[in-house]
Amino acid sequence: MLLPSLMLSVSGCGGTSAISECSWVQIITVSKQDVLTDQTAREILSHNLKVETVCGKGNLSRSV
Repeated sequence: MLLPSLMLSVSGCGGTSAISECSWVQIITVSKQDVLTDQTAREILSHNLKVETVCGKGNLSRSV
């Protein structure tokens, strides 16, 4: 019984909410001055979609 409890606390899965799990992550924004390759744009979009899926749109911080 002790081992599963320890594993959960170490892995960070011990009953945390989506808000606390997402407090460290931000969506990536792009300014007009940024020059992106197609691959970079796809990776940013993929990241942002994953963040919105996991955290929900209302729980996001936007980077500047």
